[in-house]
Amino acid sequence: MRRALLVLGLLVAWPAAATPLPVSTTAPTLTLKAPKATTYLHRIEFVGRLSPPAKDARVRLLKGEALVAYGHVREDGTFRIPVELGSPGPFHVAWLSARSPDVTVRIRPRLDAKLVGPRVAGAPLSVEATVEPAAAGPIRVQVIRGGAVGFDKRFPGGGASVQLDTRKAGDLNVRVTTEPAAGYDSLRRELPAKLLAPNLSLGMTNPSVSDLARQLAKLHYAVP
Repeated sequence: MRRALLVLGLLVAWPAAATPLPVSTTAPTLTLKAPKATTYLHRIEFVGRLSPPAKDARVRLLKGEALVAYGHVREDGTFRIPVELGSPGPFHVAWLSARSPDVTVRIRPRLDAKLVGPRVAGAPLSVEATVEPAAAGPIRVQVIRGGAVGFDKRFPGGGASVQLDTRKAGDLNVRVTTEPAAGYDSLRRELPAKLLAPNLSLGMTNPSVSDLARQLAKLHYAVP
């Protein structure tokens, strides 16, 4: 009798013991924020939150499918991911099945432009320009004399080199700009120059001598 009662008690208690513990059905969610703009290769931080928190979980910062960096989740669910940023994105973070909305950061590229050579009529003078990164867009070079654009050309690939016309003395201005690709800022540089007449001496033959001869002819001097 006692054995029968014991077996019956075990059968009654078994379903209760086999009932699984309640499990959270809340799907994890991720948020992501970043500065709206930064300069090329400047260090910024992507910040966000994983809900519900999972301490020490490792979230992935991605550009498309390419891994950019990892971040570790704190006890409160927040994380910070420092990155030296070279492109505008878009970026998102992922953990297990959770994925954040995309964020994009505008990039201000680096534009270096300078005149190379003496500011003397008849001497070689060029403009050299580079933009980093090359993906920021083509470089446009314009040469302006007397308010009129005499040279205007675009150069893809991140670099430009233009030999300037220095046959005549006078003022000129070289304008270098970028035509920005999506996500990049436009930049502009003005390079003014005054071409001086060279010191001439007997027996010289160069464009400055020809220019001087033309000016003397206009003044009704007898010139060869």
